Amino acid sequence: MHQNGMIRPAREADMGAVGRLYTDSWQRTYRGLIPDWVLDEMTPEKSRDKWARYREQKENGLFVLERDGAVAGLVACRPFPERENSALLDSLHVAPEAQGGGWGRRLIARAARWARERGFQELVIFVVQGNRRAEQLYRGMGARELCAFHDWDGALSWALAWEDLESLEQTFS
Repeated sequence: MHQNGMIRPAREADMGAVGRLYTDSWQRTYRGLIPDWVLDEMTPEKSRDKWARYREQKENGLFVLERDGAVAGLVACRPFPERENSALLDSLHVAPEAQGGGWGRRLIARAARWARERGFQELVIFVVQGNRRAEQLYRGMGARELCAFHDWDGALSWALAWEDLESLEQTFS
């Protein structure tokens, strides 16, 4: 345990809490940054099902932050075949009550460990432009800019990457 919490692989029993956290985080964070229809169509049940399917795919990694017996964060990662030797940090969310305690950094470090253990040399993450808190976190942890692009929902986003996974893992675990 680390400051009243631990990061562990997600379990089937976590999927309801993961769905609620993911939906709440998206609707709170991205309002005004991506089209409202994307956020309005989200439900905890749809998100639960999405993450249950994600977790079932053996090539993916899905980890949760558990604090006081409840899911308070999640990080998802998977192979990223669009770039050689790369993994994608697919999703990172920390509940408001757990923010500011370094949990986001530790979840990223867990994703770096997952990627390194599978032989990947780079960890890529996408951040919607305007999500300054996330962008500052990633850049502050050493992520470099790869490119800007329009995401599937039309939002302008950055692709950022960390190349020294071992250092990322060790510095922020």
